Amino acid sequence: MTTSRIDQLVQKIASLQQELNDEQFTELRLYRRDTAIYELSSAVNHTLACWLSENYRPIDILVERGRNFIRETPTENPIALVHYALAEEFFETVQAALEMIPRAKA
Repeated sequence: MTTSRIDQLVQKIASLQQELNDEQFTELRLYRRDTAIYELSSAVNHTLACWLSENYRPIDILVERGRNFIRETPTENPIALVHYALAEEFFETVQAALEMIPRAKA
């Protein structure tokens, strides 16, 4: 049995979410509201929550917020750079999946 494109994207979303919350990013303090990167972590995790609950309407706003953070908050920290790249891939994948869901476009 072949896997459909939407199934592949759904699997990739789950995989990226696991990577984005991996222990390797602990030093970034992603879950602390008193750190700048919390804004990106929040955008990523709220995007996933909306995706899982099939509440697609806020996703574009959240993706834009996350991308704005990446653009406006440059970093030289190698671990943060990996996290930024994963977040961008996550946003890209979610948006590609949404394009394939008719009710997400409404």
